[in-house]
This record gives sequence, C-alpha cells and structure tokens, in this order.
Amino acid sequence: MHQQETLASVPQDAASLSVRGRAVACGLAFAVIANAFEPVANYLIHSSAFARSHLPLGLLVAVLFLALVLNPILRTWKARWVFSRGDLAAVMAIGFFAGTILNLALRVLAVISAPDYFASPENEWPTYVLPNLQRWLIPSNAGDGIAMFYRGIEPGRSFPLDAWAGPLLWWFSLIIALWIDINQFVQFL
Repeated sequence: MHQQETLASVPQDAASLSVRGRAVACGLAFAVIANAFEPVANYLIHSSAFARSHLPLGLLVAVLFLALVLNPILRTWKARWVFSRGDLAAVMAIGFFAGTILNLALRVLAVISAPDYFASPENEWPTYVLPNLQRWLIPSNAGDGIAMFYRGIEPGRSFPLDAWAGPLLWWFSLIIALWIDINQFVQFL
C-alpha cells in the first residue's frame, strides 16, 4: 500500500530551519517599509490595508518575491545566499508582528482619545463616564488637542503635544511592560 507523504514526514535538516541574521534584517526592513507605506495606502491611495490584515498583502508579496524570484536567482549565482525555509518563516513572523504594532498603536490612540472627544450632553458621558476615568490616562481636549487628532491640524497651528504626552507615556509604559512580561514568560516555558 502506498503511504501518502505529508509535510511532517519530509526530513528536515537543521540548516534549513535555522535563521540567519540577514533574514532578520530583511524582515525588519520589510516591516519598516510596510508600516511606513500603510498611511499612504490608507489616506492617499485609499486602498486596502497594506500591513494590517489577517494576511498582510505587502508581506505576502515580499515573501513570495523572496521565495519565487530572488531565491532562484541566488541559487544560480551564489547558492549560499539562498533564503532557507527558516529564513522565510522568520521574515514572515517579523512581518506579522510588525503589522500588529501599527494596529495596536492606532487602536490605543483611538481608545484613549474617544471619551473626551465624543462626550456630549446627549450620551451623558460628561456626567457618568468622564468623572470615573483617571484624567492622567486620557488626553484632554483643552486647546483642541483631541479635535486636531480627529479633524487634522489647522494651517499655522502646531499639534498640542502637552495634551498627549502624559497619557501616551503611561499607556506605552504599560504596553512595554506587558511585552517584557510576555517575553519572560515565553523564555520560562
């Protein structure tokens, strides 16, 4: 009886699964490019999400380019420079992680700015919600600091960083502490 070969039964050598430094550098370069291009894709071109989706298009194109175009060229030119499966997996993992950073940062900004900006007599947030929030956790709309975030900066005015500096310091300190804690937990396992 013919046994069907699966990916798990294919022998893998340690060299094909190891990650080299240039794969990490390539993944970081793709991450920087994708996150820098994301606002252009959203606000100028009005296209779909380039780096923020379940399968980021920019990352998919980059990894396919590496695997299907660059690897065959490198194989004929300098075989030792070919990206292994481990290298391609590292590029993909770094790209996925980088997409979540931008997404998380945008969501944090939207969440912490919403209570003060959307408070109105109709929804009664000034009466019931705002008094129960710690003011050092959310930026104040004094001086239109939050309004400029949603509507854009008017010509001739500068962005009021003083309204945002304190809350961003505390929220990003929490995010960094959680990230360090998660890394320590993973290393413990």
